[in-house]
Amino acid sequence: MIEAINKLQRPSMSLVRMYSRLHTTREHLKTVDEALRRDKRDGNKALINHALTRNCELALQLLYTHLNEFLKSILSEMFKHKPLQIVDKAQGSLKFHEILNLGSYDAVCDHIVDKVFRKLQNERSARNLVTKILDGTHATISGETLDDAMFYMEIRHLIVH
Repeated sequence: MIEAINKLQRPSMSLVRMYSRLHTTREHLKTVDEALRRDKRDGNKALINHALTRNCELALQLLYTHLNEFLKSILSEMFKHKPLQIVDKAQGSLKFHEILNLGSYDAVCDHIVDKVFRKLQNERSARNLVTKILDGTHATISGETLDDAMFYMEIRHLIVH
């Protein structure tokens, strides 16, 4: 993955952050997994199996969290460059007192991004979610890559929904 990022002339901060989080998570999970699998555990297989299972559960939770943070930061970056494209998807309005309660322009922007992100999160179909994101960003992904990614996206949706 680092090779793909290095090939980009100016990778987004969202992509750089996502890579860093994934790398750190991978190293942590690998370290814990290796420590649990060593033969120094006095044959307590039930405890080791339980810890390995919990480590896998943690991996899924962290990947879900990282993906959500990545998608939300992409929306924030898009909002900074093309705010109307995001505002059109927010489907709602703010009353004057809500704007004042938010306190600043940045808080209003964050509120709009949060609303759009929640709307995307409520999408029940992983393929529809990815398609909407790709359409909104004008990004293209080969059908083969998209099909491979769908397995992981479906796991995400099973966890969420």
